[in-house]
Amino acid sequence: MEAVQADDVAEFRQHLFESASADLTDEDILAFFAAVEHEYGDFVQAPQTLGEMLEAFGEAYSGGNVYGGNAGNQQDPPIPVPVEFTLGKTVVHVVISPPDSFGTSKLRIVDMFVIMKRRKALTLRKDGPAVAGAVSQGFDPVHWSELTPEKLAPASPSTPDAPAPEEAPAEEPEPAPPAEP
Repeated sequence: MEAVQADDVAEFRQHLFESASADLTDEDILAFFAAVEHEYGDFVQAPQTLGEMLEAFGEAYSGGNVYGGNAGNQQDPPIPVPVEFTLGKTVVHVVISPPDSFGTSKLRIVDMFVIMKRRKALTLRKDGPAVAGAVSQGFDPVHWSELTPEKLAPASPSTPDAPAPEEAPAEEPEPAPPAEP
């Protein structure tokens, strides 16, 4: 996350499995993380303690954000990683490459999805394994290329029914007291 926030896509690519890296352009990677940043702000940190991890899981999965699902029999289930941003906490689900039979290969990211608001799961790859992982957990997967301004939540919390300050009706001035004779 820090690498992409610093526009260092080459650093991020070092953590991708070969097929994922070949499937994604630099623009794809930057657009994915731009959508995450729009929703949650700047990356702060991954939780360091068990309490912080549980708090982040609670925030990401609470409030009816997920209806449940059926994890099914996935070959490579996504691994949840809680993450903190300036505008909230969420969970990034990472699909990793399985190590080779001798355990000599480095684990790499095959795909990932980020839990967004309104039960959406933003996927890194359009047709990658994170799509099935998101569905199996009760999320509605969406690729960054499908997002429109209407589908993106505002970057700051607000009450949807409250009028914006510029739309609020002007206060009527109180009538002046009657003049004394």
